[in-house]
Amino acid sequence: MKVFAQSPFPAPLEYRFNPAVFYLKFVKRNALINDGGFILPIDHFEQLCQDPAHKGAKGGLNISLKKLQGRCLKHQTFISY
Repeated sequence: MKVFAQSPFPAPLEYRFNPAVFYLKFVKRNALINDGGFILPIDHFEQLCQDPAHKGAKGGLNISLKKLQGRCLKHQTFISY
């Protein structure tokens, strides 16, 4: 993914919300499609992996909507009802 993500920037008339090519979607286990989840660009995820504020009690990664404080895309953005 890192090799592919190094492709040239978008063309002059092309708009991108974020220049990142890859995104990760996080959903709760056994959740319904309308029941939460959020999306992060992979470069943001990599920053969170290095941030001590996102380390869990056992040393793992702990990412939540509360900890992200709105710095993510929510699934509702991409789903129409």
